[in-house]
Amino acid sequence: MSFENILQIIEIIAVATGVVFALYQLRQYHNRRNRDSALILLHSLQTPEFSHGMGLLFELPEGLNKAELKEHIGDDMRYFNVLFATFESIGILVHRNDLDLDLVHGFFSGPITLCWRKCGSYFEELRIDTNQESIGEWIQWLAERLSDLELKSKKLPAYVAYKDWEPPKG
Repeated sequence: MSFENILQIIEIIAVATGVVFALYQLRQYHNRRNRDSALILLHSLQTPEFSHGMGLLFELPEGLNKAELKEHIGDDMRYFNVLFATFESIGILVHRNDLDLDLVHGFFSGPITLCWRKCGSYFEELRIDTNQESIGEWIQWLAERLSDLELKSKKLPAYVAYKDWEPPKG
């Protein structure tokens, strides 16, 4: 084997090693980005306004029109608006691939789909009243994506799927 062939083999090994290292670094970046996104989502759950809005959502009866919803919520509508703005923002971030849909599914699937189920008519009436079709568009889009994901994945709830889970030892 000639010296030139040996150099070509070394060059191929070096390039292959570089590609493998770059792929590893890309995977590390993706994992770090997902972890950072999860922390941001977690922080959005921890504001008093958001928590109060969630409490209002869970207590809200289904089937209310816009006027009934506003009457039921009363002076606490600002907390509902925080909830709506948060869900709208999450929808945009998922659509732009800045947040992973599976991550959002784990954190917010129930509240977002519940929000659209209970408040969808509110947004639809608001769209008509304001002649603005974009009101609540990302909540609706995200709730529909999360519902589709639920139907396709047939995932068990965490309390069932991981009932025997134990933290890693070490």
